[in-house]
Amino acid sequence: MQKSDKLTNLEVEKDLLFPSNVPIYMENLIALGILRTHETLTLSNPAWYEPLYGRYEPLRKSIEDKGHDDGARYPVTWIRGYFELTTYGRMFLSACVAKIPGPTF
Repeated sequence: MQKSDKLTNLEVEKDLLFPSNVPIYMENLIALGILRTHETLTLSNPAWYEPLYGRYEPLRKSIEDKGHDDGARYPVTWIRGYFELTTYGRMFLSACVAKIPGPTF
């Protein structure tokens, strides 16, 4: 079993110079202790995941339909989770911006 990158939709929602680097940006923020990822907990409202499903469902389907080099096909499933700003991350943000935005969910 292999996991893909954590899908965030940031490459579409934000005006980034290098949108293809979003997975690297997220991994760096996690490694620095600014963000924490939760892969076994989910947000209480399943509708919050709908924009991600809408954006990435064609990709999920194409990967599933393509199969592997050996001809085997495996289901590609979603694993819900979320990112959390750590205490250290909040302190870091307060040093960088005038006001820390609150949760949007």
